[in-house]
Amino acid sequence: MDQHKRDFSVNDRLLKICGLAAVIGGISTLAAVVLLALIHLFTNLFFFGTFSIEDHSPALNTLGPWVIASSDRRTDRRADGALRLREDPRPRHS
Repeated sequence: MDQHKRDFSVNDRLLKICGLAAVIGGISTLAAVVLLALIHLFTNLFFFGTFSIEDHSPALNTLGPWVIASSDRRTDRRADGALRLREDPRPRHS
């Protein structure tokens, strides 16, 4: 019987790849935490006027109908879920 099974052999290269995958996973986790903190920061800043990274739902804002009136409605979703820009209906002034 052949003692050198190359498909299932474990060597130093596999350990290096596992270490690299762990490092990439750690960096990706830190990036996700930073991005989530930025989302919380800008949500609190724009909806509540506070400079904080605490988790607050935008549904609890006190802006009322201004949230809907001030949103940009120049985007549209197609049936396949892709986002496309519509022409701006407002007249342009030169």
